[in-house]
Amino acid sequence: MIFRNKLLVSILIICLLTLAACSSPAGTRLPRNNQEAAATATPQATRTPRIETGIEVEAADGLKLAGTFFAPADLPPPWPGVILLHMIYGSQQDWGDFPERLNEAGFAVFTIDLRGHGKTGGEMDWDQSRDDLQRVWSYMTGRAEVDQNRVAIIGASMGANMALVAAAAQPEVRALGLLSPGLDYYRVTTADALATYGQRPLLIGASDEDSYSAESSRQLAELAGESAELVMYSQAGHGTGILQTKPELADTLIDWLKRALIP
Repeated sequence: MIFRNKLLVSILIICLLTLAACSSPAGTRLPRNNQEAAATATPQATRTPRIETGIEVEAADGLKLAGTFFAPADLPPPWPGVILLHMIYGSQQDWGDFPERLNEAGFAVFTIDLRGHGKTGGEMDWDQSRDDLQRVWSYMTGRAEVDQNRVAIIGASMGANMALVAAAAQPEVRALGLLSPGLDYYRVTTADALATYGQRPLLIGASDEDSYSAESSRQLAELAGESAELVMYSQAGHGTGILQTKPELADTLIDWLKRALIP
């Protein structure tokens, strides 16, 4: 009786082991221990950047300039930084996923709604905006997690002209990116500002069918000389629109920023 019970137990154990083996996918070997299981586990998804919305930078007249700060997810500060200035009648949302792309490359980003635009409101005043951007610069470079010696400005269309004016007035601006700039938008001129900006790194992007901006870009690149890189597309649109029609522009800007800001 005892022998028969032992035999039944043995048969039951063999059946259970056989069932477990059959339930595993063909060719799959079960991990031998917890360490091996951890090594073969599916990798965790990349963490998303930390985004601070609702930031307000106070202008000289009390107007609150609405901004958003994007921080890289897994890199220790201080980070190199980029300020993004949108087109006229646009908003900081026009940059799409470009701030996150910059985060992935290791840059902190600050976007704003210019005076008279987006959540900032008020009236457009390009003379007053000059002072606004100096305050935006002070906010960005005043953040402890941003390396104040490695901050660039990128602007699109009217934002490009304002970016150049701001950089000319601020010697600490390390590099400047201009998408579809003009020699003169709303009496904000760029050739004179470029002379003050000097030989700091400069990247200019435009599209050849956008005739005024294309010709302005060529002239500015010629005036800047060897410090400038000109990227000219065809049938690509205007300003931040080029980032949509020519996604490779984002990679071009990021590579250029790395050369300008990261040793």
